[in-house]
Amino acid sequence: MFLRVKFFAAQTNAAGSYVGLWTIGPYNSPLSESYPQSLAANTFHEIRVDGGAKLLDEQGRLVVNFVNRNETALVFQIDEGLEVLYREGGFGLNYLRALGIIWCWLALLASLGLASASLLSFPVAAFCSISLLVVALSSSTLSNVVKEGTVSGIDHETGADSGSTIDRVVVPLFKVMLSVVNLVQTFEPVDALSTGRSITWGQLGTAFAQIVLLMGGILGGLGVMFFTRRELATAQGTS
Repeated sequence: MFLRVKFFAAQTNAAGSYVGLWTIGPYNSPLSESYPQSLAANTFHEIRVDGGAKLLDEQGRLVVNFVNRNETALVFQIDEGLEVLYREGGFGLNYLRALGIIWCWLALLASLGLASASLLSFPVAAFCSISLLVVALSSSTLSNVVKEGTVSGIDHETGADSGSTIDRVVVPLFKVMLSVVNLVQTFEPVDALSTGRSITWGQLGTAFAQIVLLMGGILGGLGVMFFTRRELATAQGTS
């Protein structure tokens, strides 16, 4: 097992590193204890823990204690401050699951291109597909607008927004667009591979259901509807 830790220091010292001691198990009688380690703040560290399942208590819990040997306070955030990593499988199978999620993205992009081409001419269909792709890549901007409730931004001194009439139309539209984009961008296979995290079969199945079956099915249905109602050619009279 490994401990993946990241902390923040209340005050920065001259060395830029902080000494701490990790103990696994009850604080008074630890089952595993590390040597005092000098770790840098605001960065991730992976600490090897020997002992495996023997370190778990009777209830199956892993008790991790950190002894701060510095004069300043160290803060571990709840969302990413402390994680326990263990081996689940090899890289090859995890890599194939990541490729499966990427294949789902490509299938959705192909469905978008075919649906656009069934209604529009080739240049307009290409422009429409690229525009929707840019919108999907701008999800951080959409989420920021939805969070602040305005397009023009808020006044950081007073905390109030401009309250323009454009926000009444654009903000609800951005909420709908963001909910659709999140169905596709919830999965991060590249980040999972780079950090050594496991991509489960459940995540792959959810990605296939949301991206290919739901979103790709909607685009495919629209493309079929547009194509069956489109006049492909007109008869040319001879004179």
